[in-house]
Amino acid sequence: IMGFLALAGKAFTDYRTNMVYYESALLSALYGKSDDTHAGVILQLIDQLRLQEWKETVIAYVLLVAKSQGTEGVDAEALDVACEEFLRNECGMSAEDAASIDFEVEDALTKLEHLGMAKKKANLYSPAPLDEALKVLKSKWDQFL
Repeated sequence: IMGFLALAGKAFTDYRTNMVYYESALLSALYGKSDDTHAGVILQLIDQLRLQEWKETVIAYVLLVAKSQGTEGVDAEALDVACEEFLRNECGMSAEDAASIDFEVEDALTKLEHLGMAKKKANLYSPAPLDEALKVLKSKWDQFL
C-alpha cells in the first residue's frame, strides 16, 4: 500500500508541476500577444475607416455616372437618394433597418471633386470620363499600397 501511495503522490506532483508549467507558458504567450492588441486594434480601425471612405467614393462615382447619363448632371439630393437606395437593395435590409442608412453624399462629392473625378456646375455634378477616373484611382491605389 505504501508503494502505491508513493507512486500516486509522485504522479500527482508531476501532474501539478506540468499543469503549472503549461499554465505559465499559456499566460506568457497570451500576454505577449495582448501587447499588440491595443495598437493593432487602432491600426485595424484606421484601415477599415480608410477602406470605407474609398467604398463611399466609388459608390458615389458609379451612381453619378449611371444617373447622369443623358443629362447635364445630378444634384446632391438625387445622388444621395440613389446611393441610399443602392445600399438598401444590396444589403437586403428590411424597411425598418433601411431607415437607418444615411449616405454622406456631400463628403463623397467633395472627395470626387478633389480627386478630379467629378465637376460641379450650378448645383449639378457630372462625372469625369471613366478613363480619367481610372487613372486617378490607379495612382491613389498605388500610393495606398
